[in-house]
Amino acid sequence: MTSNEQQEAGAFCLLKPEEVAERLKVSRTTVYRMVDRRQIAVYRIGGVLRFSPRDIEASTRRFEARNPTSYGST
Repeated sequence: MTSNEQQEAGAFCLLKPEEVAERLKVSRTTVYRMVDRRQIAVYRIGGVLRFSPRDIEASTRRFEARNPTSYGST
């Protein structure tokens, strides 16, 4: 599979709240709070929440841009 094909396949792979929490290094409760505050995009499918990896990455980049001292500096 080429890298382009992998990227396209990844576009259809949705994450569970637990997986988002793990990626962001926060609790699952925090993920739900972020959804309520509209800080991250969510898809509601059959009553369950799912997240696009691309949306999570974009949200993380926006947060880092607004809070440069929160990440990467010690």
